[in-house]
Amino acid sequence: MKIGGNIGILLVHKGDVNYYHNIIKNELKFECSYYYNGMEQQERNRVESDLKNILVTTFKSAKGMEFDTVIIPELHNINEEYKKQLFVGTTRARSNYLCL
Repeated sequence: MKIGGNIGILLVHKGDVNYYHNIIKNELKFECSYYYNGMEQQERNRVESDLKNILVTTFKSAKGMEFDTVIIPELHNINEEYKKQLFVGTTRARSNYLCL
């Protein structure tokens, strides 16, 4: 299933990226990609060559990217250490952002 525009789902920890990617892909049945700093080069190349409308990534990895819509789940888990990253995350949205 494809959707209009592009969506960034931004998370604090790279461990959460795989968790949300699996839910979106396997349970919700949306095509999506994932990306985070520290991925092996071969895996990164594969993701970049077949990027989907939905990208699950970390705040840090989203720096410099733009999305039509940004979704930030797990907002209640963001502490003082990550508030600067939260600002980066909300400014990645061209049109909309949703914090859950």
